[in-house]
Amino acid sequence: MKKQEIKQDPIRDYIVNTYNYFADNRNILYSVVGGIAGILFLFIAVNNNSTKKLIKSNSVSSSAQNFYIDGEFELADVKFEELLNGSYSQEAINQAIIYKIKEAVDNNEDITSITNNYKFKSKDSFLTAQYNVLLGDHYYNDENYYQASTYYKKSLKLFNLYPDILIDAKISLIDSYIYLDDIDKAQREADNVNMDNLSIQSTSKFSSYLMSVSNALK
Repeated sequence: MKKQEIKQDPIRDYIVNTYNYFADNRNILYSVVGGIAGILFLFIAVNNNSTKKLIKSNSVSSSAQNFYIDGEFELADVKFEELLNGSYSQEAINQAIIYKIKEAVDNNEDITSITNNYKFKSKDSFLTAQYNVLLGDHYYNDENYYQASTYYKKSLKLFNLYPDILIDAKISLIDSYIYLDDIDKAQREADNVNMDNLSIQSTSKFSSYLMSVSNALK
């Protein structure tokens, strides 16, 4: 490369000019560097806080569920209340909401204080399906079959993925339609069940149910 070609190198000229610019304008350089450092510090701080919050949330949620499984319902309830009223991850709060609603449904108690005060919002479609099943069960127990069918239908969007888990919701939806005297919808829901996708236990349960309502579906 000839000497004059080096002098005309555009990349070299850009680097030199940039260096000279910042050398003559050090305040700008310090501001740029300081701004970048500040953004990095803020990002690291927020990320660390989020990680700590997630770890704490998982710990409290696991403790609550273990207490519940072991039959220590009072201790579990304390932990669930802590999740609902503290600063924890949304998914941990969702778990607490589901357990609290299930407890209320099992005891035939009203759930509006839970649903009104705590917001369930999950990216987990299966967890959302379970939430809708519980709401359906609540309204079914209250003999509000229209509302029950609305929530059962939402949960059953995942029926083909989890047929054995959601078979009870399917049965309750058919029941709701029968109580609403909407036999066409009840029959359609019954016909949509592919027995080949069910376990032996679920097949037996569903077949027994169909026999018990055979007169209503005619």
